Amino acid sequence: MASGTAVAVGRVLVDPVTNPSAQDETVYISVVVPARNEESTIDAVVRRSFAAFNELGRRGEVLVVNDGSTDG
Repeated sequence: MASGTAVAVGRVLVDPVTNPSAQDETVYISVVVPARNEESTIDAVVRRSFAAFNELGRRGEVLVVNDGSTDG
């Protein structure tokens, strides 16, 4: 995985992204992603979320909520 990106199966994930150009911005984006048996796709979802934050020049976090997955 890329630096600054993490996925924790079975736990809540909080991974803040800091964009130097957005340090003084007041908007902080939080994305909550429900994930059940998404081991094969969650990495791409998290990466795309961080890419969108960077494209918008905003700071953000992705919270992955896993509720009873059996895939990993």
